[in-house]
Amino acid sequence: MSYRRIVIGVDFSTASLDAVRWVATAFAPHAQLFLAHVVTHARLPSFLGSHVDQAGDPDVDEPTLYPGLAGFAGLAGAPRAEVTVRRGEPADELAALAREVDADLVCVGRSRRRRGSGRFGATTPQRVLARTTRSVLLVPAGARLGPARVLAAVSDGTESEAVLRAATTLTADWDARVDALHALDVRIATSQSPSVQRLTESWLTQRTARMCALSDRVTAIARTGEAGEAILTHAGATHSDLVVMGRRTLVGRSATLDGCVGSTTRLITWTTPCPVLVVGSEPSERASDAWEESDTAMTLHRARAENEVRFRRRRGDRNRAAQDTGYHDDDNPPAARHRGDELMLNLF
Repeated sequence: MSYRRIVIGVDFSTASLDAVRWVATAFAPHAQLFLAHVVTHARLPSFLGSHVDQAGDPDVDEPTLYPGLAGFAGLAGAPRAEVTVRRGEPADELAALAREVDADLVCVGRSRRRRGSGRFGATTPQRVLARTTRSVLLVPAGARLGPARVLAAVSDGTESEAVLRAATTLTADWDARVDALHALDVRIATSQSPSVQRLTESWLTQRTARMCALSDRVTAIARTGEAGEAILTHAGATHSDLVVMGRRTLVGRSATLDGCVGSTTRLITWTTPCPVLVVGSEPSERASDAWEESDTAMTLHRARAENEVRFRRRRGDRNRAAQDTGYHDDDNPPAARHRGDELMLNLF
């Protein structure tokens, strides 16, 4: 598959600059790019709702942000990219923009330095993966140009076909080599080795033989051990320029888990030093994909957000009334306040 429309999140960091440059000059030089900067606001605690006015002029900083984004695009080698400024949570807004423009791919840069909760996985790239079923590209700071070696992580699940198609398209454009890798559970490999390893490599060869463009540039590789560790070890040893993988390792399709990210995907996107392409659903699948639209996850997300807004308003009204009575909700013990908040939130 080819990537024609790509949404890229920009926070004006070195990582996002490298991501735009790598996509525009190496990954998809002919694609239409949409550069999006998301303005976020600090979440106002409920007990400050009646004391702090967080509403501001929504257009106050856009006159400088739009020229800044345009200049950023030119500096990164993407002068024809469309730019937009949105407000909200970055992962939510990037996923929403991808739906609006029918993008094939969402791209985000990944900084090498993580602070605070980001050290434990609370990063925008990880959240984007959970918000959309479209393909997601994570580009670390300092990504090299001109990929020459691609690692395709091939499981026996249904997503492996899409992984091989993506690797075929990309490597044909780059004239790159492909390592098709499958990791065997150590309990199986040790009991039947080396026959199991030969059978696995034979299976990989048959799978890749269906892709004509891969026939003369692919190497079938069977590794023993946990999948994430096998991929990371091989990528580091061979200096892979890109890892292509699926988002989960289910053998059958599950509509309720389309937006979920498996542990192997989380590990690879968190630690690998090269760009990672997490292949998502095809356009034909997205047309009937209820998860990404509003029937399930988006409906629940909106309902939860609306409940929280009503809860905070109720809490603010209660605190304002306390100004006349001298009683404030914060006079309650913390455990009592927490339990009361849960009950109120569940009532709406």
